[in-house]
Amino acid sequence: MSSKRRFLPPHFPKSSQTLGFRRNRPHSLLWFGVIIVLTCVTALAVTLSAIAWLVPGATIQTPVYTFRSARPVFDEEKAFPTLVEKQVEQRMVEVYDARTVVKETLYPVDGFVGGGVVLSSGGWVVMYAPNYKLAEEKNWHVVDYQGTVYYVTKAVPDLDSGLLFLQIDGDAFRGDVTMVDSETLPYYSPLIGMGHNTSYPLVLDGVVKRGTKSVHDIFVTRYDHLLIGDSVPGDIVLTPGKGELVGFVGPNGTLIDSRHIEEHIPSLFGTNTLYERPLSFFGYAIDGYIQDDYLIKKQGFVITNIPTTSGTSTMKSGDIITFMHTNAYEEKTAAWVFHTAPSTFTVRIIRDEEERIMTIKR
Repeated sequence: MSSKRRFLPPHFPKSSQTLGFRRNRPHSLLWFGVIIVLTCVTALAVTLSAIAWLVPGATIQTPVYTFRSARPVFDEEKAFPTLVEKQVEQRMVEVYDARTVVKETLYPVDGFVGGGVVLSSGGWVVMYAPNYKLAEEKNWHVVDYQGTVYYVTKAVPDLDSGLLFLQIDGDAFRGDVTMVDSETLPYYSPLIGMGHNTSYPLVLDGVVKRGTKSVHDIFVTRYDHLLIGDSVPGDIVLTPGKGELVGFVGPNGTLIDSRHIEEHIPSLFGTNTLYERPLSFFGYAIDGYIQDDYLIKKQGFVITNIPTTSGTSTMKSGDIITFMHTNAYEEKTAAWVFHTAPSTFTVRIIRDEEERIMTIKR
């Protein structure tokens, strides 16, 4: 019986080579799987990085203001809601020098005296005019938001603050303005400056001393807040959103606070005069005083003069005020504490090196 030999086609590999490939297949599959996993992880990392750069986080909001920057970012459309914007416009007036009007129809830019805020439906207006001259108001035109022109019938200047209160010949004005004391606002609060045909961002900053006189009335403010921003003296300062009156821009970027307006309103509306303080203590601030041969480091106010109109007080010259109402004496806030204290309050004083508690009625 003859044997037959099996021949493989020349392009087939030998059996030993085929067996070797099958023997190494598990290792090849393992490396292939590792490569696939690494590729997927790399792709996922790249995708997440792209999302982090291109999509803002859920807690990030687009700010209207950025504080402590070279120039605050301001979005005029977000300053006031539509309704509030209309109300703000209705409370504003512009004062022009009538002598600059051309042919009784044209009001030049150079004739603009300043902007004002309506305080009452009866036509009381307040503006910042520190350089006001007596009877100057007879040459002024007051223009409201509708373009109606009014004349000034009375002007009452406040020499302490530089504010000027005007009575104009009209009625049914929008006099529902709400005021905010800057002492109730935190530092770096955003504010809005309303200037001549413009509005811009402001930020409430710290305080600076007004004037250089050491002897002064303790009831009169000696410190004003500073405003961060490109402000112009006489511009109106409002809160964003609600449009509340904070005050006016004063000299050197200071704020003439609305409290100087509020304290005069009852008297203005009643008798057409400014409010006169029933109490005045003139003196100077100190950082400490001698007691039992030792210097006591404590701020105080030494009274040097009490006008005769202050007869309701038992204070006398030489007394050192160290505590008022609910606050220890501080030169920066003393006037504000007295301004917000009730009609009857207590003060703590040093007299003849003894501490005493006195009652003040105003």
